[in-house]
This record gives sequence, C-alpha cells and structure tokens, in this order.
Amino acid sequence: MSDSIPLGWEIIKLKDITTQIRDGNYGADYPKAIEMIGAGVPFLTSTVVGNNQKVNLKKLKYISSEKHALLAKAHIKTHDVLFTNRGANVGNVAVVPSVLDDANIGPQLTYLRADKKKVLPNFLYIALQTDFFKEQLVKLDSGSAMNFFGIGTTEKFIFSLPPLPEQQKIAKILTSVDEVIEKTQAQIDKLKDLKTGMMQELLTNGIGHTEFKDSPVGRIPAEWEVKTVEECNVSVLDGDRGKEYPKDKDFLKYGYCLFLSAKNVTKSGFVFKNKVFITKEKDELLRKGKLQRNDLVITTRGTLGNIAHFDDTTPYVHLRINSGMAILRNEGKILTTSYLNILLNAPIIIEQTELLAFGSAIPQLTISLLKNLKVPVPLIKEQLLIVTSIESISNKTNLLINKLTSLENTKKALMQDLLTGKVRVNVEPTA
Repeated sequence: MSDSIPLGWEIIKLKDITTQIRDGNYGADYPKAIEMIGAGVPFLTSTVVGNNQKVNLKKLKYISSEKHALLAKAHIKTHDVLFTNRGANVGNVAVVPSVLDDANIGPQLTYLRADKKKVLPNFLYIALQTDFFKEQLVKLDSGSAMNFFGIGTTEKFIFSLPPLPEQQKIAKILTSVDEVIEKTQAQIDKLKDLKTGMMQELLTNGIGHTEFKDSPVGRIPAEWEVKTVEECNVSVLDGDRGKEYPKDKDFLKYGYCLFLSAKNVTKSGFVFKNKVFITKEKDELLRKGKLQRNDLVITTRGTLGNIAHFDDTTPYVHLRINSGMAILRNEGKILTTSYLNILLNAPIIIEQTELLAFGSAIPQLTISLLKNLKVPVPLIKEQLLIVTSIESISNKTNLLINKLTSLENTKKALMQDLLTGKVRVNVEPTA
C-alpha cells in the first residue's frame, strides 16, 4: 500500500471498523461428530469457505437447537464476513448469506461484524481479498505450524478506507465482476458434469451399438474387447530415483529441463504456474523419466490419478517426471493416445485406481498396478469418434476457463486500482 492516500480516505485498523470480531467455540460444548446431524441449525467449519470466496452450502453440517444454544458466542448474522483463521486455507473469506442467519461457526472461522457507520460489509469483504491483506497475513503470521491467527492478531489488520459513498460505488463495480465470474464458473461446472456423463455413456455404451455383454469393467458393446494397459502395448515407465535424483540445490527458476512437481500435473492437465528446472548437465545424468511427445503422465503418490498429455500444445521441449509420477507411452496400434487419455480420466478407470490404492498408509499406484489396469477397447475408428465427441465439450470448457482467467485478472487489476485510490470512482454529491 502506498504511504499516500487520497484526500478524505484514512488508514484504519480492523478493530476500529467492526463491532465484533469473534471465532467459534472450542471448549467442552464443541460438537462431537456424533452430534452432527442431517438437519437442524447449520454449523460451519473452514471447509465451507473455499478459494472462490463463497460459502459452500453443500458442505454444511448441522447441530441440534439445544447444542446451538450452548454455543451462543459463535452465532453469526447475515452480512457478517467470515475469515478462515488457521490451516492451509487461512485467509479465505466469504459473506454470510441470509439463509445462514443465526448459524454457528467452529473455531477455524472468525466472524467480522462491520460497523456500518464506518464500513460496508461488501467493501470489507473485498478489502480482505487484496494482495495487501495477504501480505499482512505473512507479516502477522504467528509462526505456528497451523498458521493460526487469533483475534488479537486479526484486530491489527489495517485498511485504506474511503468514505461510505465511495465504498458503495467500488463495491458495486467489483460485485458486478464477481457476478460474471460466478456465472462463468457455473457454466464451466455444468460442462464438466456434461463431459463426465458423456464419458460414462460413450465408454460403456459406445456409438450405435445394440448388443452388449458383461465384462470385467462392466457392461460394454458386444464387439469390444477388454485388455490390460500392458496388453495394449502401452509401456508404463518409472522415473529415475537413483543417486542423481535432483536435490533442492539443483532446482532453478530457469533452465534447460522442466522438472515436474505435483502442482504441474492436475485434474485439468498440465499447469505451469509454478515451475522448477534443472540444467542440461543434470538432465543428462538421469537415466529414466524423460518425456517424449505424446506421452501421458500420471501421478502415483499422494494425489493419485491426475493425468497430463505431453502433446504439441505443451510449451516446453524437455520435461522430466518426479518420483511421484509415471509415464504411459503408447507404443502400439491398439489404442490411440487421445482415447487412452480420456479413459484414464473416466470413472471406469478412476474407480480401479482408487480400489487398487486403497488401504495403504500412503496411497500410491505402482508400475505393476498401472500395467494391469483393465480398459475397454473398441475399434480405432470408434475410438476416434468417441474422442471427437468428448473433446468438443473440452474445447468449450477451455474457452470458458480462459474467459474466467481473464475476468479474474480484470478483477485483480480493478481491486489494485480502486482500493488504493489510484483510480477514483465518480460519486454523485448528496443533496
């Protein structure tokens, strides 16, 4: 935040613009799992406040009215601002909707009740999403393993506060962008559901079949076969885990070969927001784990079964997998790689990977397990038709994802300009 602020604005602490800052109960009356019921008074934990800055009503728990009465300290009201005060998601915020008026919160959440004579709830909610607020989270971090922010620390957050009419105009502008973001996200979610349904339909019923049979992967068209990944001439390759495996000192911000991490291989394919590289010399010392174009990468440890396709759209030439991944290299003509990519992301395979990895202390997929995954095999011509149908949905989804990214960048730029006073909004003078 700049040292100078516009005329009429003020730098103020959070405690001076709120009437209450409280977190949830964590004493003898804290609800036990057995007291969480299917209906009653909503009870909010930190999981309901996600990165999208909304309350996820699907993740609500409920407690009895008797238990609710014992937790009077943590009753929230409509327009309160919720703040996750600990854990990996610390700093997520959301405004309490009217359907949760007088609900309860757990100790992972803090509620902020705005003094409406000084700050509008929607403006406070927006201010808590800024980079400046996130910088304060780092500076005021208690240093504990849980990243815990107590009320005493939370009260110290500071804001650049414009007069109420300007707050209202800024909040209106940014809320309108939020509404477009929310609608775009809803369209993306709808297309993802459609894609999942289409995958299930096409990978079990195929296209234009009238006769079916039972198989190890369920009901499939009579003319299809079921083979293991290995029987389809798909090689499953491990990475290099020997003495030359890169150490922290070997990783660079820029370099010859991108060394993949779990953050790079997601449910949506490759994501290169966070990257580390190794030198050409280090790359040449490693024996295994180098990708070739058209390879598939699968995560095999921790978060299982994320898939990415190293196709011509990937903007890097040299890539290597880490020790929690494997490479699937299609070396035959039984499957197309695009069809295999769709299969590995489909329920018909996901269910197998979850079952095979079940029970171990650290869930993982071994090379042997991956080789023995069972896949439905139609003729190549039908594989191509299936891929075309599903990729048409993926292409529409990707366009919307790009739109969403653009909207989020627009919002971030607007927040930087409007909440620092760099760009002023026009406010009609009061009579």
